[in-house]
Amino acid sequence: IVKLLDGLKHPELATRWLLGVLAARPGTLHACELLYDLALREGDLDTTAKAAASCGDYESDRETRRGLALAWVKRGNDKEVVRLLSDVSEWSGDIDANRQAWLSLCEAHEHLGSWADAERCLRRLDVSSLVTPDWHADIGRRLQALSTAHRAATAAASAGSGSGSGSAH
Repeated sequence: IVKLLDGLKHPELATRWLLGVLAARPGTLHACELLYDLALREGDLDTTAKAAASCGDYESDRETRRGLALAWVKRGNDKEVVRLLSDVSEWSGDIDANRQAWLSLCEAHEHLGSWADAERCLRRLDVSSLVTPDWHADIGRRLQALSTAHRAATAAASAGSGSGSGSAH
C-alpha cells in the first residue's frame, strides 16, 4: 500500500496509513522503517517525532539517523541531534560523513550549553581515527572558541543573576 500511494505521488497518504498501522500495532518494525525512510525523504520532521513515539526502541539505520540529524540541525533541535548521534563514536563506514555527524553532535552539545559534553566530544573526535592532520588545527580552534563561549555565557549568567533584574531565562 505504501509503495502504491508513494508511486501515485501521495506520500502524505502513505504517512497517514503508516501512522494508522502503528497506532493499531505500535512498534511494528517494517512500518517504523518505512515511516522513517518516507519522513526523511520528504523532509517531514514532525512525522519523525510521531514515529519515535510509536516505534519505541526501534533504532533506524545510521544513514537514516545521520540524515535526520542533519535535518534537525537545520531546524535547531539540538536535543534531537544529540539523541540521534549519541553513539556516533562507534560508527564505521563513510569517514567524511561520520566525522561531520560527530562534529554536529559536538556543536549540538555546545548549543545546549552542555559545555563539558561539548569539550569531551571535541577531544574524543580529535583523538579518533577519523581526524586527519589538517583537522587537528580546526578542532583546536573549535576548542578555543568553545572555551571563550563558555566563559562569556558564565559571565553573562553571573551578571544577570547579580544585577537584581529578576529576569527569568
